[in-house]
Amino acid sequence: MKFKYQILIFAYGAFVFWLLTKPKIFEGTPPIPYADTVGHVVLFAGMAAVIFYGIYRSDPTRSKLLLMSAPFFGSFLYGTFLEIVQISIPLRSFEWGDVAADGVGALAAVYIATRYVLQNRHHAEPKNF
Repeated sequence: MKFKYQILIFAYGAFVFWLLTKPKIFEGTPPIPYADTVGHVVLFAGMAAVIFYGIYRSDPTRSKLLLMSAPFFGSFLYGTFLEIVQISIPLRSFEWGDVAADGVGALAAVYIATRYVLQNRHHAEPKNF
């Protein structure tokens, strides 16, 4: 994978780590129902999308299996790791629902990205962004 994509993935991962290891996110405001779950889905969909993008842009001929599995498992395992880290943080806890939301987000991003790439792979080379 190209170095610039590794930096992008690391930066996104650092942002997610910072966000999910803060002792209290909604201090002073009432929590919105399911905001935590939606947040996990969005964050880890983003993580999977960034990993997918980095792999695909570095080598568009990579196998479909790698394009699907690396972003999903990378995001899902990182989310699980962060849930374990939250055990030691005040006002945070490990929640299986958050692990499931991480997986749903990662799976959704991989599905959408794979469909897009496979649909466009036969038509043209990827655009330079």
